[in-house]
Amino acid sequence: MSGRESILEAAEEVFAEKGFAGSSMSGIAEKAGVAKSLIYHHFQSKEDLWREVIHQRFSMAALIDKLNSVISEQSTGSLMEIAAGPDGFFQFLRRHPRMVRMMTWLNLEGSGPAPAPEDLHAEVVDTISSMVTDGKLRSDLDPAVLPVLYMSVCFHWFAAKWKFRSWFDPSLSDDELDRRFIDGALDIILKGILPADA
Repeated sequence: MSGRESILEAAEEVFAEKGFAGSSMSGIAEKAGVAKSLIYHHFQSKEDLWREVIHQRFSMAALIDKLNSVISEQSTGSLMEIAAGPDGFFQFLRRHPRMVRMMTWLNLEGSGPAPAPEDLHAEVVDTISSMVTDGKLRSDLDPAVLPVLYMSVCFHWFAAKWKFRSWFDPSLSDDELDRRFIDGALDIILKGILPADA
């Protein structure tokens, strides 16, 4: 593993354990077994390192590429695939609990670097706006609410699943519980965003 990879792995572990505000470049350097100067050789700041940890995980899962593909297709089926398909966002969070912890820390801290670039936000909102204009989604749908609602549902499920488990059949496996939740949540969301005549 290269020095940069060691730094990213250590940073993800430290950020997940201590949050953004509670983490230090010195602590990350110690965890990675490298000099702090090596971190600054690769990353200008703690914010840059945080963003690269997020970006690397999303890139490894090819989520950015999938999202770009969904944006270009502009279909509700594609939206559902990136939402809950086997390689979609929900399963990504399921496979990467550290990402959930990192985002939960940011929520608790109330500040910190944005997890995704603003131009990506704008592109997603523009695509949803086009789908509204084309009649594929409800005409009164606020395009910014849909992705925020979906991400909130996913993050909160994995952050708090332990306290919601008692609402479901106790014999469900973790896989079955996750599938039952996301299928039900997406059904509700989908019915709420489609035009009345769809």
